[in-house]
Amino acid sequence: MNGPIAPHAEPQQRDTVLVVDEFHAVRAVYRRGLEAAGLRVREVADGRGALDVISRSRPGAVVLDASRSGSDGYSVLSTLREDPAMATLPVLLVVRHDDAATALRAGADDILREPFKPEELVARVQSLLRKQNAWRSEIHQRMAARSAQLDALGQLEPGGTVEESAARITDALYRIGGIEAVALIGLLDGHARLLAGAPRSAAPAPGPLAATVARTLDVASRMEPCNADVLERETAWVGAPNAFAPLRRGGTCFGFFAVRIDDWAGAGLATAIDLAAPIAALLAGELAGPAADTTARAEIDELLATGRFHPVFQPVVNLVDRSPMGFEALTRFDDGSRPDVRFGEAARVGRGTQLELATMRRACADAVCLDGDAWLSLNVSPTLLRHPELLAHEVEDIDRPIVLELTEREAIDDYDALRSMLASLPGEPKLAIDDAGAGYASLRHILQLHPEFIKLDATWVQGIDGDPARQALIAGLQLFAVEAGMTLIAEGVETPGEAVTLLDLGLDYAQGYLFGKPEPVTAVSAP
Repeated sequence: MNGPIAPHAEPQQRDTVLVVDEFHAVRAVYRRGLEAAGLRVREVADGRGALDVISRSRPGAVVLDASRSGSDGYSVLSTLREDPAMATLPVLLVVRHDDAATALRAGADDILREPFKPEELVARVQSLLRKQNAWRSEIHQRMAARSAQLDALGQLEPGGTVEESAARITDALYRIGGIEAVALIGLLDGHARLLAGAPRSAAPAPGPLAATVARTLDVASRMEPCNADVLERETAWVGAPNAFAPLRRGGTCFGFFAVRIDDWAGAGLATAIDLAAPIAALLAGELAGPAADTTARAEIDELLATGRFHPVFQPVVNLVDRSPMGFEALTRFDDGSRPDVRFGEAARVGRGTQLELATMRRACADAVCLDGDAWLSLNVSPTLLRHPELLAHEVEDIDRPIVLELTEREAIDDYDALRSMLASLPGEPKLAIDDAGAGYASLRHILQLHPEFIKLDATWVQGIDGDPARQALIAGLQLFAVEAGMTLIAEGVETPGEAVTLLDLGLDYAQGYLFGKPEPVTAVSAP
């Protein structure tokens, strides 16, 4: 008799009581008493019949005899409670010598021990129905309130300052009723700041509140230090909130929603959870970006402090004999993050130069162990080139030729100034334009800066041995490079066919997995 009960085929009958007893005379006594109290009664002789009736139309309550149900009443009760849909169905278990605790632990909502008076049966059934109806009414009210709250949020549009948007949200929620206090706190530059709250007079927050919020929302690990006193002072606006929910976009927590609802312990948490997502959507434009920058800045600062990155080197070879002419230094981060993403984040939050210098310092230190006199190629941004004194400090002790690969992460406004800065660097490093052909900016860099090397983007090289159009394009670039006194380096070469085709087109140098993957200096220098 185990397993879930089939879905109801008929409407739920809330004022109907199902009586389960194998004796007709007993069922008749129960029926008379319950009907006299204004209740409708359905009766069956055994547990199987009871489960069949319940599967078709859930009654308001069940009176179940523990032993006179054609089978063990406890088995029927167990089947009901194993079905999540029946977990709240009120069951009055009629027992004789059973232990009350055993019956209640089995899932009975109440027990009735024989012998008993009919009026006691009626009173206990009415009590179960009253509690069930009160519970339904409470759920209905909560759902109606939530619907009104969500409707109110759905009618709002972001606009004005973030404080004005937050005030519209808190005012709308407070006007609906059912919420004693509400507040929105933003996390900006590592600090908690009250954006708006309602009402504006409230009792102070308890002392441990701020630390609890920070720990629960994992603020401390995602943000720069948030002073507990500040959090306490800000959340004091709403008294002692009984629930908080983080406001997130992606993996970034940019604030939190605090609410106080006193009449039900779990209502505050349910409200906070349900409303956090639409509130976050309304505020994300103003808050998520700065919060994400704060998080990224903290991550970059930690990266700089711990040095969790290492250089790898990929050879640039002569296509004729495949001997290494140079090595490009690249960076790998210990957490596996993509270098272009990590360097882009660092530049966005004002840590780009620091990260470039730190990774370059590590690469230059390892490059001492490279064999031969091949050049060392270092990636640099235009921003770093504008600080030649910083760059010079990192490369002045390198005893091999230096090639600076200009990345295309940002625009160049003054080419004349950039050329002067390059000329001021010690050792007269050569210049390479990286990823040529990937965008308009790289072609402009070539015309304005006249680099010694032009590194063809891998997308131009892949499959060139079977693509006449690509061959024609690169042949034209090779002619241009020769006429302009520049040298092409093909990147991303992966097959012998590509290498042969590039050599036939007149290229001398290439780089790619065919000749060697980026590896630590110990692997590159191994005999």
